[in-house]
Amino acid sequence: MPLPRDTLSGELQTYEGRFDIDRLPQGKRFQGAWLTQDGGESLLLAYRPMPEHFAFVDKRVIVEGRPYSPGGQQIGAEHVRVESLRLADGETAPAQPPTSLPVPPRVETGEELGARVGRWVEVFATLIGEREGTADGDWRTLEFRTGDGSTVITVEASWVVDGTFRAHFGRRVTLLGKVFDGGDGQLGLGPVSVCLGEVEGCGMTAKALRR
Repeated sequence: MPLPRDTLSGELQTYEGRFDIDRLPQGKRFQGAWLTQDGGESLLLAYRPMPEHFAFVDKRVIVEGRPYSPGGQQIGAEHVRVESLRLADGETAPAQPPTSLPVPPRVETGEELGARVGRWVEVFATLIGEREGTADGDWRTLEFRTGDGSTVITVEASWVVDGTFRAHFGRRVTLLGKVFDGGDGQLGLGPVSVCLGEVEGCGMTAKALRR
């Protein structure tokens, strides 16, 4: 049986926004390359990292591409097949192009976390424990505290909390993940990797407790 084919659904278009690549793979090894436009819409450019564009990660870029509908299973996002990708005006490429996916910027305060909603970060924090009243069936909410006293959360399966994290409540850890706004001023990370101590590249270049 032939494999399903992608279907192009539009003319060549020009897009501008911030380019980023998921730092951690998810289910079925999905690790998306994204363009987030100024209005907040995210376009999926690839299902795997794009090594040829590592120098453009977390920078504004201009993309020329065609909208398409992928054959077979797909992520729920608008897809664009890239024909060209270049830095936007005012952006500069690093002097030494990276040969691996760069570790996201480190943030230290709640304000810095809030400024990067929808983007990847690395942060040192203390694993406070399970937040009371947040158990929901098979899922629980873990709470962390940054150096300035701000809290950040992540949601994990109950068996992961009990089997992996509970023994480390109260310890200093490194978090690497994508920031989301959970409402009422609460910031979270997900997907996230967690490492004991203060390390660089948790889950990328350093082995994580999870992921």
